[in-house]
Amino acid sequence: MMFNKISKALFVCSLLAVNTNVNAQTFKKLPNSLEYSILKDAPGNKKILDGSYVSLHIRTKVADSAMFDSYKMNNDEPIEQQLTTAFLGGFMEGFKMLTAGDSAIMRMPIDSAFKGGQLPPFAKSGDKVTYIVKIFSVKSKEEFDADKKLSAEKQVGIDDKILQDYIKANKLKVKKTASGLYYVIDQAGNGKHATAADKVKVHYKGTLVDGTKFDSSYDRNQPIDFPLANVIKGWTEGIPLLEEGGKGKLLIPSGLAYGQNPPPGSPIKPNSVLIFEVELLEILKEESTPEAAPQTAQPAANQGAIDDQIIQEYIAKNKLTAKKTASGLYYVIDKTGNGKHATAADKVKVHYKGTLVDGTKFDSSYDRNEPIDFPLSQVIRGWTEGIPYLEEGGKGKLLIPSGLAYGQKAPPGTPIKPNDVLIFDVELLEIIK
Repeated sequence: MMFNKISKALFVCSLLAVNTNVNAQTFKKLPNSLEYSILKDAPGNKKILDGSYVSLHIRTKVADSAMFDSYKMNNDEPIEQQLTTAFLGGFMEGFKMLTAGDSAIMRMPIDSAFKGGQLPPFAKSGDKVTYIVKIFSVKSKEEFDADKKLSAEKQVGIDDKILQDYIKANKLKVKKTASGLYYVIDQAGNGKHATAADKVKVHYKGTLVDGTKFDSSYDRNQPIDFPLANVIKGWTEGIPLLEEGGKGKLLIPSGLAYGQNPPPGSPIKPNSVLIFEVELLEILKEESTPEAAPQTAQPAANQGAIDDQIIQEYIAKNKLTAKKTASGLYYVIDKTGNGKHATAADKVKVHYKGTLVDGTKFDSSYDRNEPIDFPLSQVIRGWTEGIPYLEEGGKGKLLIPSGLAYGQKAPPGTPIKPNDVLIFDVELLEIIK
């Protein structure tokens, strides 16, 4: 189903102006109940196959309510998505008829489109799901992988230029590692260095290259400790360059930071270069235990089932009434609001508290007494999908499996470990169009 990156982005109250009058089109029907109308049939023979990577624009809606608009969400730029039958369900048969340059309308009853999954908040049985699509390019997996590799190589050069400009502007004396990380030693320590197998205690401040501060243990007046193996690559590599008791700066290219997946509610954007001032207070040897090893080495194929079991046990223990979506996200509505729902194309203002399933708190806007606002398209997938289930002014809980959170890449300076399920108490204060 296209309810991963596209339709799960959910939902705004009225569809933006669509040049195509859906009701005026003549539709043909396939045996699987999919109806389609080809708006433009461009010359070309490279059809979309199961597994193709497709650059496209898409508007989706349920009945008369909008679900997603790539024009609005992505600044009029097409999005790129792998299309599979597992992902699209019956809609895949419609996409298989299209080539680059084509545009079409496809629609299907919602009960067929969302088979076995949670319906959108405002939808009802019998409604139709409609896709209005325009195809720009079609790539095989091999072509996509080659382009991705080229793009990553290009980003390395872009990041390095940004870092060199920052170094020059701030007159820093730096050293560079083979990975592209730059570092500065501001104060030597006792000669001891950590390894990726160690746990460390640090004070730190994180900023973007323009000076925007996104996190600081100094502001909280509380250093943090964490295993170096469980944070972004720039910290895993960079902190061992400092000595215990020493201080320095880490200038981290995006590929060693968050890449395309920045943390929720932060000013960090995709492909952001990060600057960290770090004080290595103490090296704490991390003891490995027989119980811990399987968790970090767990095969990704089984992780979804493991997460689901963890969430179900949490729900039972806390006596929650939760609903489950097709992606594996669970949510609880604690308080209704004014009936308005956000979409992934919107910016929202929220108050929230994030905990692990054992109750460990890792973040809270309530503790800072300051709500945050951010675009829903630039946070973890569990927030992009989950917050639109709340109404503006409403409250609820999001129980997010690791695959919709940070997966294997835990954010630095938090108790979040790889493959951790996250629990968020969220209050949707405002939808900012």
